[in-house]
Amino acid sequence: MRLADERLTTVSAQRSLRQAGVRASEQRAVIDQAAAVAILQSWLDERLAAMAGTQEGSDA
Repeated sequence: MRLADERLTTVSAQRSLRQAGVRASEQRAVIDQAAAVAILQSWLDERLAAMAGTQEGSDA
């Protein structure tokens, strides 16, 4: 199990939605989903980086 710091995910999700042209009234309906996507994407990025680091180490 891995803990995720969720303190800034809502702010990040709001910023992303705003940049995508989503109105504030429409953001309310999807903000939690967008924050969850940000958390999942962060985890996937970390896994990919860890796997790439492991593969680089085995090439030596």
